Amino acid sequence: MNLITFIVFRKWSTDSQSGMKAFSKKAINTMCFHSMGYEICSEIIGEIGRNRLRLMEVPIEVRYSDYSKLKGQNWLNGINIFTKILVIKLANKK
Repeated sequence: MNLITFIVFRKWSTDSQSGMKAFSKKAINTMCFHSMGYEICSEIIGEIGRNRLRLMEVPIEVRYSDYSKLKGQNWLNGINIFTKILVIKLANKK
């Protein structure tokens, strides 16, 4: 998903799907989101690029529970996210 997010939004992130985010007041007041699902992580990166905001990454350590490991994600979720971020990208060009 890092590569797909980069291809669509032209902004690189080492962990585009991490849910850990922090924003300045300026960034919150500048960005506009339309997503309701997992694609929000990619849309945030797209909005950072579109609004020429600064992206700063801080490494985090992820700890998965036994339950979350069993639940997992499948490749269909990736296709679903990809489709939704393409729609977002096309909608922002209008």
